[in-house]
Amino acid sequence: MSKRQNQPGGGSGGGGDDDDTTKASTELSVHTTTAERGYEKEQLQDLNERFARYLEEVYFLTFFNKKLTSDVGFYKTKVERLEAVLRAVYEEELRQAKEVVEECREEAGRLGAKSERLENDAADLRERHAILVEGPRPPYDDASSVLGYRSRNA
Repeated sequence: MSKRQNQPGGGSGGGGDDDDTTKASTELSVHTTTAERGYEKEQLQDLNERFARYLEEVYFLTFFNKKLTSDVGFYKTKVERLEAVLRAVYEEELRQAKEVVEECREEAGRLGAKSERLENDAADLRERHAILVEGPRPPYDDASSVLGYRSRNA
C-alpha cells in the first residue's frame, strides 16, 4: 500500500472514494442531527415559554377569581345591610301612613256625625224661624189641606 491509499481520499481504485462518501455522509448526518437537535431545542424552549405564560395566566386568573369572590361577598353583605335598613324605613313609613289613614277615617266619622247634627240643628232652626215669623201652623186634617187647598166650608 502506498501512502496515498492510507490517506483519506487517496489511492487508486474505488476504495478511497467510498471512504470519502462515507465521511461526507457521516458529516452530513452529524450536521443534520445537530440541526434537528437545535430545532427540537428551539421548539422545547418555545413550548417552555408558552407553558410559563400559561401558568402565569392561570395564577393571575386564580388570584383575580379570589379577589372577585371576595368582592362579591363584600357587596352582598353591604346590600343585605342596606336592604335591612330600607326595609325598616319602609315599614316605619308604612306604619305612619296607616296611622294617618286611620286618623282620617276617625276624623271623617266625627265630621260626618257633626254634619248630621248641624243639618238637624239647621232644620230645627228653620222650623222655629217659621213658627216665629208665620205663627204656628194648624194641624192638617186631610190630604187637601196638606196640598194647600182650603176646604169649602171654611
